[in-house]
Amino acid sequence: MKQTRVAHPENCSGCLLCRLVCSFFQSPEKKFQPSKSFIRPYRIDRTNRFDVEILSDCVHCGACVSYCEYGVLERA
Repeated sequence: MKQTRVAHPENCSGCLLCRLVCSFFQSPEKKFQPSKSFIRPYRIDRTNRFDVEILSDCVHCGACVSYCEYGVLERA
């Protein structure tokens, strides 16, 4: 099975679209619930740089990869 991974964290703009998409597709009700997302982009030291954490509960569906406009994520 392909795994979702953070390939280019330097490209992350902090838009949080990956987090919204994850929460929507993992929710049985198909609702946006960012707190239930398996991916967490976060700001580095109060700068305009971001890193992305994929939680161990991730099911590796790849939805976040499909919607990331910056090429931060990939399936490998």
